[in-house]
Amino acid sequence: MNSFNRTCIFLILLFGVIVSSYAQVINPQANKGESNKIIIASEPDYPPFCIVDKNGNADGFSVDLIKAVAKSVNIEVEIKIGIWNQIKQDLANGKIDALPLVGRTPERELLYAFTFPYLTLHGAIFVKEGTTGIKTVADLKEKKIVVMKGDNAEEYVRRANLSKHIFTTHTFGEAFRDLADGEYDAVITQRVLGLELLKDLNIQSVVPLDINLDEFQQNFCFAVKKGNEELVSKLNEGLSIVIANKTYDRLHLKWFGPNLEQQIALKDVIRIALYILLPLVVFFSVLSIIILRTEVKKRTAKLKESEEHFRSVAQSANDAIITADSTGMILDWNSGAEKIFGYPETEVINKDLSLIIPKVYLGKHVSGMKRIGEGGKPHVIGGTVELHGKRKNGNEFPLELSLAEWETSNGKFYTGIIRDITDRKKAEEEIKESEEKFRAIFEQAAVGVAL
Repeated sequence: MNSFNRTCIFLILLFGVIVSSYAQVINPQANKGESNKIIIASEPDYPPFCIVDKNGNADGFSVDLIKAVAKSVNIEVEIKIGIWNQIKQDLANGKIDALPLVGRTPERELLYAFTFPYLTLHGAIFVKEGTTGIKTVADLKEKKIVVMKGDNAEEYVRRANLSKHIFTTHTFGEAFRDLADGEYDAVITQRVLGLELLKDLNIQSVVPLDINLDEFQQNFCFAVKKGNEELVSKLNEGLSIVIANKTYDRLHLKWFGPNLEQQIALKDVIRIALYILLPLVVFFSVLSIIILRTEVKKRTAKLKESEEHFRSVAQSANDAIITADSTGMILDWNSGAEKIFGYPETEVINKDLSLIIPKVYLGKHVSGMKRIGEGGKPHVIGGTVELHGKRKNGNEFPLELSLAEWETSNGKFYTGIIRDITDRKKAEEEIKESEEKFRAIFEQAAVGVAL
């Protein structure tokens, strides 16, 4: 499997290529030249993801990333700055179009639609140095915990009922200052953010505990208002592009780059300069060769690190991420796909997609593949549709599909993301039944009053 196919695993997964009832031939050049504008909002104090630079402009990894994503799909971006609790409400109310950094949670899925995650991180418990009364998560029950209002850390501590005493602040910077002053016992937030904030605030008396918060996994995504599937699809397409063309690698290196590695390389160069006593011309020749080789090693290591990081992101995603070629042969299969469909990777690689498709769609699958081979393109590419899949045990289930097409010198590839929406469909049915019961009760009451 070549490196292109391995990289494609982080993009989106393929499935709806085979359902011609949702497909139509479109002109791939149709959207060229069109330009749209969206308004996004960014937090001022969530390093290194969302910050404000010295000129008062929004900056940070997530801000740079959404700007690059928007540019790749010909969308202009206007950025506003505001505190988290306000800007997430603005998105729910439709005052802005998107947020660049939102941890996906069950509570937020009721209000927002999300792209596939571009970064997966875990939370941590921060305390004053020397604290001895917190050795397990259970020890937090009687402690005073402070989190940022509206953050998924707040949603997590309330959902898990970690403490009887939960307090909120407008920013995590404020929370850490209050913790350092002894007003609270602990701050719960994402580990990288906490360490960056403590460094920026020059607070040395607060440290993270070595306690795993297994239920506090943050899958960072772009978020839009619920129902704006067109924008979600565009942003998913843009994410796929910036990952494939290595823009993501460059931005990740910019904001999380290996500064320590660079310092060590410099020390190596100095040591060489001090201990190699050769004529000046020979010395500079040798030094140039060493620097060149060191740079090649560093670049190779960074590429390997980025590839491992992207694979880790895809493997940690709850959604299925699949890649297939234009014949329907499965090329990549993540752990989310294994959970949803029940097949381990070894049983599906180089197998046909018909393995995970209900029989009723197989005929449409064949015609859909033929049309693709002739240069056709399903309308679900760049969009989101609801279909049905088949698990290993033969059970059918409803799913939601986002799909993207890629073409290289090796041929066409289709990648996408699949979400099992069984629970959502069940909830919709329960809501529908409740509405019908309420309507019947209301109508009976109305008849009683009339009588």
